[in-house]
Amino acid sequence: MLNTAKNRAGYCWARYVFLSFLLLAVAGGAAHGGVHDSMFALGVHGSGYYTGDADNSPWYGGAHAKLRLTAGLMLEGAIDYRSQEFLGGTVKVDGYPVQASLLWYIFKGGVIGKAGPHLIFGGTWYNATTSLGNWETTSSEFGYHGGFGADVGLGDHFSISGDVRYQFLDIDTNEYKISHDGYITSIGMTFWF
Repeated sequence: MLNTAKNRAGYCWARYVFLSFLLLAVAGGAAHGGVHDSMFALGVHGSGYYTGDADNSPWYGGAHAKLRLTAGLMLEGAIDYRSQEFLGGTVKVDGYPVQASLLWYIFKGGVIGKAGPHLIFGGTWYNATTSLGNWETTSSEFGYHGGFGADVGLGDHFSISGDVRYQFLDIDTNEYKISHDGYITSIGMTFWF
């Protein structure tokens, strides 16, 4: 059953969060100028996952690391925990998505990782445990994601970020094939070394 009203509300919320971050990032990039010299960062984030097949759209937490590759590219690795119910609560999926993403900062001269909008491309390895009553199975799936985000620098070693990603992913358990396609909205805090 599709929860279109819930998904529409989540999409509207995600759009407003991103637009707010985009405005702050452009203003922050204009104020800072230049490229930040930090090469590595660690942080935490909270995310919401919205998919039409799920009964609930939970918020969950995770951790991420970022590595600057060039003046306009950054590599990000993230791991989360997610739990969702499907088919009226009959099927439960607990998963640990691991994401590897390339962040491409759009405006030259922005402060990479500290301010500026960026595009996101990457892959997700999703290790899932699917349960139906006493029956349980584990699987490992791979999917792609893409989206956009923005960073806002707060001082020399701290930034906040927001992004929206669309994930293409199906979970195949032999008994069921569950569409896990949907979009992820995230808000994070990052410390730069």
